[in-house]
Amino acid sequence: MEELNLLRKEKGCREHPVMDLTKALGKLKSKDKIKIVFNANDIPLEVVNALARIRNVKVAILERKGNVIVVLAEKM
Repeated sequence: MEELNLLRKEKGCREHPVMDLTKALGKLKSKDKIKIVFNANDIPLEVVNALARIRNVKVAILERKGNVIVVLAEKM
């Protein structure tokens, strides 16, 4: 299973994590799953859920430690 870690902040020009999330969700095919790690301060959980719902992706929280959230996203 692929993992998208949106916690890493690389030097130089980088797109906002929401753009990376949107691209990853858009590439999913039926029954594909991806584990997504993000900081709720950067991307609120409500935004993740909204983007997923638009793309017919189911999101389940696997783990939450402070502001860091790990979810499993599956294309329906």
